[in-house]
Amino acid sequence: MELLPSQKAVVQSLISQVNPAYRAGEWNSNELVGFSAKNGFVQKLWICGQNINSLPQVIGKLEALEVLDLRGNHLTDLPLGLNNCRKLSTVILDDNRFTELPGCLTELPALRHIFCDNNSLQSIPAPLAWQTLETLSLHNNQLRNLPEPLWGFSNLRKLVIGQNPLDSLPAAFTRLETLSELYLHNLDLETLPESLGDLDNMTILDLGHNKLTDLPDSIGSLNKLKTLYISDNALQDIPQAFSRLLALEYLGMTDNQFTRLPEAIFELRSLVELRLYHNGLRHIDNSIGELQQLAELYLSNNRLAHLPDGIGELSSLRTLDLRNNQLRALPTTIGKLDNLTFLDLRANKLRRLPDTLGDLSALRKLDLRWTNLAETDTLIDKLQKRGCRVLS
Repeated sequence: MELLPSQKAVVQSLISQVNPAYRAGEWNSNELVGFSAKNGFVQKLWICGQNINSLPQVIGKLEALEVLDLRGNHLTDLPLGLNNCRKLSTVILDDNRFTELPGCLTELPALRHIFCDNNSLQSIPAPLAWQTLETLSLHNNQLRNLPEPLWGFSNLRKLVIGQNPLDSLPAAFTRLETLSELYLHNLDLETLPESLGDLDNMTILDLGHNKLTDLPDSIGSLNKLKTLYISDNALQDIPQAFSRLLALEYLGMTDNQFTRLPEAIFELRSLVELRLYHNGLRHIDNSIGELQQLAELYLSNNRLAHLPDGIGELSSLRTLDLRNNQLRALPTTIGKLDNLTFLDLRANKLRRLPDTLGDLSALRKLDLRWTNLAETDTLIDKLQKRGCRVLS
């Protein structure tokens, strides 16, 4: 990795200043401190976990720099000389001590990705000129409000503002029409604006760990949504408009207050993974069998006393977690789950298992601990001879 003499001098100066242990001529790139280059120019520089308080101005002489990774230091600001790095597209500032985003970042015309998680940010500089910005990640800071210009970023694809002391969102945030990933977890949100449905390019939406009691009907307009995380809220139901989320593949609804599986879910024919543990589920409708693409179903820590026969129609199911319910029996149709590899029945009230369980030719692990089952030796022997690990 040959550098031009001018670039080599800058790198040697930079490295020796941030940590004297890296002496010029005796240092090679490693996972914490290093660089990569092309045509003699430094394109990527990383100085991570060195506990540095400042960065030397000489960094501004790396005019071809595209990626700067400074995570895991004690930085509170960046040198103004960074403005000279006109090709800089990605800046990673996670796990430092910033209280505001450095103003010099607003002068970088090619900036596309900013990561500043786990700092102490209280403000974002305004005015903002980041029309090229595609990613803005500000997870776990101290932001109480976001500047109005933020909602005008015409190219923003990913916005992460979870775990900040924000308890509401302005309706203007739905002007971010290019957003495909939005992370609003741990914000103490109680409501969402109806205009949420305007973000129709969304593929990932994280609303977990808030105080939501309902969701707007407009959520059904997010027809490109593939991943939805609404766990750890106070939801008892979901709007019927949910049934229009036909592209949805992952749905996390754990740690809410559902007592029955909402009917709208049975229309989600693309669903691959459904997580519903830690609710108060007492009933699952026979229509569960409509979810033909479902591969993983997590129903642990509920109050289910029985399962519908329709469970046996889940022909793609590989993982079924039923631990810590009140099941006394399993439907014989469970033996139709030809692709099932893991079945967790721990801590139920089962006294016997259906013989059809022995028909599960793909089963590789069966957990029966804390069930007090009787007369299962023949069935267990059959499964074990087939290569299934049985815990009892």
